[in-house]
Amino acid sequence: MEGEIMRRRGFILNSFVLILLIPLLLLLATYEDVSSQILQAQSERVQLERSFRGIAYFDVDFERSLEISGKRAIIATIDYVSVMGRFVTSKPANETIRDLILYGNSSALSGYPNLGKIMQNQSIKRWLALTRQELRQQGFELSPDDDTIINSMELVVAPLDSFRVVIKARIPNITITDFSGKIVYTGSIPKTTDYIYAIIGLQNLEDPLFSAMTGGRYYRSIKACSYPYPELIEKPLKVLEGNGSSSETRVIGLFSREVNPDRIYFGDSYPGNGAYAYVILNGSLTETINPIIVNTTVNEISISPTKMFEEGDRGVLVFGNVSGGVSGWCALNYGYRTNVTITNSGSTTLTNFQVPIELDLSSNKISLPQTPKIVIYDENCNPINFWVEEWTFSSQGANENINALIWVNVTIPANSEKVLSIYFDENADENRGNASKVFEFYDDFEAWEEWQEYG
Repeated sequence: MEGEIMRRRGFILNSFVLILLIPLLLLLATYEDVSSQILQAQSERVQLERSFRGIAYFDVDFERSLEISGKRAIIATIDYVSVMGRFVTSKPANETIRDLILYGNSSALSGYPNLGKIMQNQSIKRWLALTRQELRQQGFELSPDDDTIINSMELVVAPLDSFRVVIKARIPNITITDFSGKIVYTGSIPKTTDYIYAIIGLQNLEDPLFSAMTGGRYYRSIKACSYPYPELIEKPLKVLEGNGSSSETRVIGLFSREVNPDRIYFGDSYPGNGAYAYVILNGSLTETINPIIVNTTVNEISISPTKMFEEGDRGVLVFGNVSGGVSGWCALNYGYRTNVTITNSGSTTLTNFQVPIELDLSSNKISLPQTPKIVIYDENCNPINFWVEEWTFSSQGANENINALIWVNVTIPANSEKVLSIYFDENADENRGNASKVFEFYDDFEAWEEWQEYG
């Protein structure tokens, strides 16, 4: 009886243990399944975070690369102008900077010795190669290849304002996959906006315009004015006009009242040889082969440069039409000119029309030619056929006078006018023109070359 009770008790105990073990086994199986799911979710989350960091890294690093390569490209272009003493001419400056940003070099800067030193291989092409390597280390592959990405890239360089350049860029389409071949991203860079913008400041960089215009002799930094124009009391620039002669389009230097080979002399009359350039109230363009501006005016009113400039002022002498000789000056060997306006108020065009000009000149400052020593040009420096019928010179004290009748042959459209410049100089050769080129028929009856004898 006692043994039977023990067997039952053991059975009850075993059954109880078994009942307890079944939930534990189920719980263990459930735990392993949940743990597996948690590990898989964590793995997917890590993969997702890596993918997100990879794409975000791509966006941010692309912008930083644009800033670094853009800054170096602008500095290299500025340094090229400063070192070589000439502008970038084979292609526009913004396209040259774009080439430098993309490839680290440009054909427009050929012969420039400092390019490698400044760029230091900091270009988008180099950045793409490094980015591809970095993504591969993180378990990703980038496609297409670097050349295809660069050729399809949208990149524009343009001035934002006077002191900043903006670089606008976009990569239209890339694909990033993991090593299993799963696509983790496909689309453009940047992924959240249309374009990435990098803004490069120019302040405190060297002014390339100044270096190029001075042939590399002078330099200055780009800085904003302390006071904004037009809030200044007066304009920051003082401008004089006059007749000029120079072999260069621009001459830059410091003004001085003393004759100095490194300074631009300014005064009322020609002081003699020895100055770098001259700006004078009265004088002749033939007095020197150096750059010179004479007969200075403001709003067509004669004024001395001494009333406008001060010792040590920096100035720029600007000459136009250098190939023809001077700034709007069509006759290099003539020191003076006077302008006349011929008006056609009719409704028909006057073609090869003979027009008389009554010329009255008077001066007590310059020597007027006693005989006609003139040439005539139109506004575009086209020579005008003329003939001097009368030329009378007279003087009274310091005053000299000319009264002349000059015929010109011109074409003037209906209801318009034409401005002619009569150039004269006492030291020029006498020139009465050619009447045969002014009139349809002309003969002074001093010779019979054009006549035929009958009878």
